[in-house]
Amino acid sequence: MKDITKELENLEDDLEWLLSSPASIEKFSNLHPVEKKVLVMRINKATPYNEIAVELGLTRERVKSLHKSTLEKIIYTVLKSIEEENDRIRNNGSIYERMKQMDLRLSVNEEKLEKIEGQMKLYNTSYPPEISTIKIYDIPGLSARIKNTFDWQKIHTIGDLLSYSKQDLLKLRNFGKKSLKELETALLQYEIKF
Repeated sequence: MKDITKELENLEDDLEWLLSSPASIEKFSNLHPVEKKVLVMRINKATPYNEIAVELGLTRERVKSLHKSTLEKIIYTVLKSIEEENDRIRNNGSIYERMKQMDLRLSVNEEKLEKIEGQMKLYNTSYPPEISTIKIYDIPGLSARIKNTFDWQKIHTIGDLLSYSKQDLLKLRNFGKKSLKELETALLQYEIKF
């Protein structure tokens, strides 16, 4: 089973340059107020998950899960804005200006972008947050047996599920080839293939 605490620390470290103050977090308008509050409280790992959970009236594990999905949303948003900016640069100005601007941006953000892209591959966030945050129990066409198996393994969202390979899933108790086939069929409606 994966250690979510380690994953969160890696994500926090990689995004530290971006989430250094409450003002920088406010730039992300697509975040829910609770998600913003968790991020603000976690700046530089200042507030432990236990304290955040008490303040928000949630469990510690729910706060961790919320924090992870929020960081994944930010990664997706940052990559999308970089891609849009690159498109804008390509479509405007002279070739010399575009090269100059791109060179400037690349020299500043190349390492950070590589880290984020690595995290994106690691956490399989190539799917939009709207899909990655769908609860397993909300997927139509899955039997109660599969849902219960995932619940026991603490796989609560599609994002959690995508961090497992076929082989990892087949190792789960009460999850065999028939269950895998049923899961693959159910995920086709979200255009997700294992």
